[in-house]
Amino acid sequence: MISRARIVTTVRYARHFRPPSRPVLLSALRSLTHSRPISVIPFTSGEKFELFNFTAGRWLYNESEQNAARHVEFDVEALQALACQALGATACLKFKKVYELEEQRIFLLKGNNGKDALIRIPFSFAGPPKLSTASEVATMEFMRNVLGVPAPRVLGWSADATRNSIGAEYIIVERVPGTTFPARWPTLSAEQLDIFLSDLLDIETAFERAPFSQIGSLFFAEDVDPELQSRPLFSDQGEHRLDARLLAAADKYRVGPLVNEEWWREGRINTQADHGPWPDATSYYLAAAKLELAWLKHSGFTDTTHPLLPMYHRLIDSYRQTIPKLMPMFTGNSSAPTIWHPSISLSSIVFPWEGDLHINGLINWRNTIIGPYFAQASFPRGLIHRPSMVPEVPLEMEKPELELPADTGPYSIEEQQKMHIESRWHYLHQAYQYLITKTNKRRAYIQSLPGTWQLDMLPPMMVRCSTDGFYDIFDALVSIWDDWDRIEALTEEPCPVGFSSDEITFLSEASMRNKIYRHNSEQLRLEVGEHGDGFVINDSYDETKKRCALLAEQWDEEEKCGPFPYQDGMFSSFLS
Repeated sequence: MISRARIVTTVRYARHFRPPSRPVLLSALRSLTHSRPISVIPFTSGEKFELFNFTAGRWLYNESEQNAARHVEFDVEALQALACQALGATACLKFKKVYELEEQRIFLLKGNNGKDALIRIPFSFAGPPKLSTASEVATMEFMRNVLGVPAPRVLGWSADATRNSIGAEYIIVERVPGTTFPARWPTLSAEQLDIFLSDLLDIETAFERAPFSQIGSLFFAEDVDPELQSRPLFSDQGEHRLDARLLAAADKYRVGPLVNEEWWREGRINTQADHGPWPDATSYYLAAAKLELAWLKHSGFTDTTHPLLPMYHRLIDSYRQTIPKLMPMFTGNSSAPTIWHPSISLSSIVFPWEGDLHINGLINWRNTIIGPYFAQASFPRGLIHRPSMVPEVPLEMEKPELELPADTGPYSIEEQQKMHIESRWHYLHQAYQYLITKTNKRRAYIQSLPGTWQLDMLPPMMVRCSTDGFYDIFDALVSIWDDWDRIEALTEEPCPVGFSSDEITFLSEASMRNKIYRHNSEQLRLEVGEHGDGFVINDSYDETKKRCALLAEQWDEEEKCGPFPYQDGMFSSFLS
């Protein structure tokens, strides 16, 4: 049951989206009859409590809010039966919660036919309801069936909790065999790492094959409104012909609203704003500023309640002046709408347990967008060895060598492992850069331009600046302004700084204090041993909580440049 107010909200933000009218099971399931008996595992009310709630650990602060945001009830027996049908099994042998950090809870189901399925149920903060799930499914199908990327096979899904028998949004996927973060990482040779990088670059090259017409997120055509259905999926390619798979996809899929969660957090779901799709990069980047202005207005901030409000408006205005003058540096197809995995890292890549280090699967497709090529094809943050090794990729490089630690004798086994992991990370980073320069000239050129490796973060920074603080967007703008004269395409265009020297001084000092505070907070996190947002494992909670109480008494707000982080009401990345 949803309230009338909730219905109004849904209509408001979903003007470019029609929620699927049906739970969806794919072709393999459509032939099955509902009369086929399915044996499921019964769960007591106490056991169901474990399934519905967060049990992986505790939170040092904002615990009730964190738990509430992760509470999702559903029909356990109906979900088992549905997943068994999707697998072609007649009985569920195992149903277990296996993961519940970040944005979703994941369950493993084992059928009596030897097949496994993973079932994903999103948390309340995992992007816009209905849209995120529908787009994630369309994206995985497009990747697997059109581009040949090893995304998980979707077996069934529903994007509307009010229209299915489960009572929650869900996606059922075939389990990809293998492991993330392979245990053999410290012993891998350069040849094994090269095999992995070759597979990864093949996948990333596949992303570039689809010449999309707009910036936004991908949906099945029937799941967007008629106005968007009338728009072509791909841009006019002239003499460049689409292959058979892309031609078939042109009717099945459409570009719809952007589903990236940062555009919908903390009430932004209720603001009247443009969530796409957009025709070009400039429109997309400026829409982020318009959304933030709409959010500031919606929140009812005033100069009295929010003394820095005028400065936020000045920063947003400066961003809006900078973007149109910055975009001409990306000529031709360097800003073409391109789909890309949202966060390539070792946690999103499935490797075989043994043998050559080929990629078995690429997972975690939620938040995938179709964005400008220059932002999408930037260096993956999950593969950066050290931030100081990026900003720019040189156009010419020598092939790197894997340099193993020289003398590990004096060190413990654990320290030796860390040294070997470090050496392989360093090689991976440099070898990835080298292969890009040799195999993809367009991408190499993009990554060689000053500051482009940060540009993909500008829209998320902008839509979060009133929540996270103006420091990141200010620092990013300063970096762009500093590089202005180094960019050949901008040399005849005056840099739109837009701030007086006094304002620059004020913002720089505030930004420096924020950096000091973040550094002190990170040092505290390491001392406390929490894993982000105050999360700790259950066994260490009581001891860590006592330790925090002592550290809070010793915390000097003036010296540390901010309040003690672990107290209710403070910033939490997934809640704020």
